[in-house]
Amino acid sequence: MSPEKPGAPPGYGITEWLRPLRQAAALEPGQELEITEHDGRIEIEPVSVPVRLVERDGFLAAEVDDADAQQLTTEGVRDLLERTRR
Repeated sequence: MSPEKPGAPPGYGITEWLRPLRQAAALEPGQELEITEHDGRIEIEPVSVPVRLVERDGFLAAEVDDADAQQLTTEGVRDLLERTRR
């Protein structure tokens, strides 16, 4: 038995109906995910990057190791803002 969406045309597999969810969550191929279960629901989240708080000029700032850091771009910030505004 194939995992097909109820009411979907034959051959419309799980990868096809999950695509809109992956796109809405901005999940990328090869990205590490954390999968947990809470109250009978499955939650899928990107693995978070370890962050430590450091004091700079009397203020706390979040800092990550350069090896774990993802390049922050203007386009990436705009995409994130647009996704959170919807």
